[in-house]
Amino acid sequence: MTDEVRKGALVAYHGHLAVVVDADAKICIDVDGSCKEVRRKDVELLHPGPVKTVPAGDVAQCDLDTVVELMGGETVGFDDFVSLAYGDCTPGNAYAAYLLLQENVYFSGTPETGVRAYPREHIAAKLAERQRKAEERKRHAEFLDRVRHRSILDSDRPAIREIEEVARGQADRSKLMKELGVECSEEKAHRLLLDLGVWSYLDNPYPARFDIDMSPPPEGIISDFPNEPRLDLTHLESFAIDDRGADDPDDAISFDDGLVWVHIADPTALIDFESETAFEARRRGAKLYLPEGNVEMLPEWMTAKCALGLAEHSNALSFAIRIDGDGIAHLERISPSVIRVTRTSYDESRTVFSGKLAGLAAELERFEKRCQANGARSFGMPEAKLSVDDTGTVSISIIEDTRERRLVANAMIAAGAAVAEWAQSHDVALPVVTQQSGQAETDAAKSIGERLASVKKSKSSETSLVPGRHGGLGLDYYVRVTSPLRRYHDLI
Repeated sequence: MTDEVRKGALVAYHGHLAVVVDADAKICIDVDGSCKEVRRKDVELLHPGPVKTVPAGDVAQCDLDTVVELMGGETVGFDDFVSLAYGDCTPGNAYAAYLLLQENVYFSGTPETGVRAYPREHIAAKLAERQRKAEERKRHAEFLDRVRHRSILDSDRPAIREIEEVARGQADRSKLMKELGVECSEEKAHRLLLDLGVWSYLDNPYPARFDIDMSPPPEGIISDFPNEPRLDLTHLESFAIDDRGADDPDDAISFDDGLVWVHIADPTALIDFESETAFEARRRGAKLYLPEGNVEMLPEWMTAKCALGLAEHSNALSFAIRIDGDGIAHLERISPSVIRVTRTSYDESRTVFSGKLAGLAAELERFEKRCQANGARSFGMPEAKLSVDDTGTVSISIIEDTRERRLVANAMIAAGAAVAEWAQSHDVALPVVTQQSGQAETDAAKSIGERLASVKKSKSSETSLVPGRHGGLGLDYYVRVTSPLRRYHDLI
């Protein structure tokens, strides 16, 4: 076959067949109904023609094994190859022969350089690989069909892992979800896993999405409180007030001679801040509360040793706070202490606040009024506690906004305000909490939807070493100090 490309010739251009429509000055081929100018080296001549259109896609059949045997180990021209395979070198047969070359199973080469048959062993290996891929495609199609019909097998679980990675926020794309026509998002992946029965409602992807370590902190070196002077406050009636079932009481309150006492757990007496325990607490940042269980910030032994009210006497760090006539909290004393704590719940504390702690309640309510006058806001949003027991039973309990809860909260806020004021006056750097003031408006009469909208418009609080106002609490300065078992900033 001549190498000359003429009008009407059948050629291959980048793997696609085309007809030459002009070859006088330059070669032009018909590509999807339009004329495209190409270089000679960019086309492969399959048949001199003349043809008007690319031959139909009906591929002729031939005895490939016989052709391989006839060719032996020789390289033959493309037109001879067409004749050996199909008996006659027509445009249609040239098309079929070109497809054989493209398969790269029995033969190698090009229409320009000639064709050579592969050795038998090579052909057998290629056929086996082609069969393997065909079976693989068939199995994958069957797998996709099972996923679409939500009837997967146990053996399908490994293939689902990429969807789990998306649901956990560990991958942002999934070939499988794309094949299924499902948007590749964490929420859609989670929904699909639930529909498939791979996950249940007990599977929680959020810790993984935020790269949270769910393992308990290392135990570190177990130690006892050092033998150091502690203020004996066991004569005070101190109360640790918390929700029922709380296992880490880290604050308690008492009242004596006009002083509001706030006692907090004292884990810093046991921690070397260059130790593994300290570094681990800093890495975690806070105790994590999840419906299915909690992940501690500090080792379990330390929480058990430091929590208030678990033994007859508890070591603590105690703040003596005086709330003046204007409702401003002042720190009069801070000291390591020994206290005697009675643990109680918010419901049971009603009689305590109306009896033994009645004076404390009056002081804290005066402090609260001062904060409100200074711009403090309470959105009055309902709260709920969600928990899951060992049997998978979900419980949702409403947390009522009671006077007792507000009193305990105000005691802790007063401690933070008093410590912040003391730190400022003594030039001590502490991680203060600030918040930009929002609009001065009352939320009590609003609907829940309106209150939620107000919450969303409010600025988030920030922790900083630069002193600033906490508008949401109505305080000029504020630090968090009362939860050292649960928050690293409080531990500092």
